[in-house]
Amino acid sequence: MNRAFAFALLLLVTAGAPAATAGADDDERVSAQCDDLCTEIAVCYESVYDRDYRGGGACTAACREKPPAARAAFAACVRKNAKRCRAMLRCG
Repeated sequence: MNRAFAFALLLLVTAGAPAATAGADDDERVSAQCDDLCTEIAVCYESVYDRDYRGGGACTAACREKPPAARAAFAACVRKNAKRCRAMLRCG
């Protein structure tokens, strides 16, 4: 393999890497955000109902599946109602 061909091949292979990494980083960021939001909901649920919250998996799955705008609205609702647990539990 000549040097020019090898260099061109290297450029082609690495050209797609940042996009793939960016997508993986974005997925991790979304997962972490949803985990945090649903943990806040769980804490509120347990303080209101004095029993264990068992909807964590459903909460995080639903959060991760939301389109970005809906997820942002969900996050805003949870944060806005941080001191009002009953209101936070209605965030969806």
